[in-house]
Amino acid sequence: MTIVDAETLSVAGRVEVGGEPLHVVVSPDDRECYVGNMDRSSVAVLDLEPLRADRPADVTVVDRIDGLGEMPSGIFQP
Repeated sequence: MTIVDAETLSVAGRVEVGGEPLHVVVSPDDRECYVGNMDRSSVAVLDLEPLRADRPADVTVVDRIDGLGEMPSGIFQP
């Protein structure tokens, strides 16, 4: 997943979420980001705290929620 600086539109960092990220949801408190992967039955949980300290390159996957079915990203197969 690519982190983009909203002001400059330049790449500020990258995070390997394990799969093809498709849907991204930020928690109400802005501390975590949940990333649904198109080809996995899990959601990656990212810690967004480094963004507060202007360290986008330090954003990492801190957890993985498994067992969510065949397509937790919301995409269904025909």
